[in-house]
Amino acid sequence: MGSEKHGPKDTLTVVVSGKPVEVKANENQELSVIIKHALAEAKQTGRPEEDWELRASGEEGAEKLDPKRKLRDYGLNLSSVVWLGLGSGGGGAR
Repeated sequence: MGSEKHGPKDTLTVVVSGKPVEVKANENQELSVIIKHALAEAKQTGRPEEDWELRASGEEGAEKLDPKRKLRDYGLNLSSVVWLGLGSGGGGAR
């Protein structure tokens, strides 16, 4: 009893504008849910969720992940780290 140091991981590390936050997640939920929870945890409420882009890497030019897909669709799991930052698109009215 007590030999297991850690139970199954039920959080995902999301780096939001350079600061890591832990959010409750599972590999079968849409990435849009993870984005919503990460923004709330990081207290980033000034911009709508649509302005943010989730990526599997913090490197410039990394592929943008589709918010309607799931972690497992990209071969990611709860041991992965994902990056959330403001998108490059303007998003302003014409």
